[in-house]
Amino acid sequence: MELELFEKWLNAINRPNTVRVKMSLFRSRILPYCKDDLRTLITDKWAGLHPRTIKSLIYIYKDYISFKTGQNIDIKKYTRYLLKNFSNSEPKALDKPTAEAILFECRNKKLYLAVLLALHTGMRRGEVFGLTWDDLDFDKSQIWVKRSYNGPTKSGKIRKVPMSDMVKKEFLAIKPNNSEGLRVFKLFNPNPQLKYICSKLGLKEINFHGLRHTFATIALNSGKSIRDVSDVLGHSKVSTTIDCYWSSNKE
Repeated sequence: MELELFEKWLNAINRPNTVRVKMSLFRSRILPYCKDDLRTLITDKWAGLHPRTIKSLIYIYKDYISFKTGQNIDIKKYTRYLLKNFSNSEPKALDKPTAEAILFECRNKKLYLAVLLALHTGMRRGEVFGLTWDDLDFDKSQIWVKRSYNGPTKSGKIRKVPMSDMVKKEFLAIKPNNSEGLRVFKLFNPNPQLKYICSKLGLKEINFHGLRHTFATIALNSGKSIRDVSDVLGHSKVSTTIDCYWSSNKE
């Protein structure tokens, strides 16, 4: 009965997909140890889990205590500890204004369209350079991600991602008349140019894969569900998205 009430309580403040993920983690990682305090959970029961997963669990534990007692517990010391101990493994991601500044700086370079695509779709570098014009469905405003540059996608599965209005406009403008079977991009290494642009703008260096992290960060911060973001990224499990992106966006 309490589980059902807790789930109902979560539904009032979260998206349905987020609630499903939270309840799954709660049942497996918190419910069996409800008599333990948070410090014991972190140092003992959750030992060996990825720090980002632990961070997610801390927030779910906070939700549970708030539901059960009405108490808003202070978790800052625990999240600071985790951040300190895995800050070097955090994904490099840009906030939206910084991403827009980098995109603007790329405007007249061959790098521009590849960066635009990565920031608007979260596609991997190999997937971007593996695109053919046949994969871009301008009528339905979607992109079919069928391959990496030199093989299948990382998951081995084909997926479709939404095509933003900006991507549609820019790519329609350069689409060749006879484009059947043609690759959209010629292969090149975008990282040296990205490094130069970051240096020019006085920013910490970010590589092309960091644009994928940026897409996920901005999407989640804008309120997109974890499931939707996970599907667009091509993760086989929602838990991958949670570990890599979701908990790292919590303040």
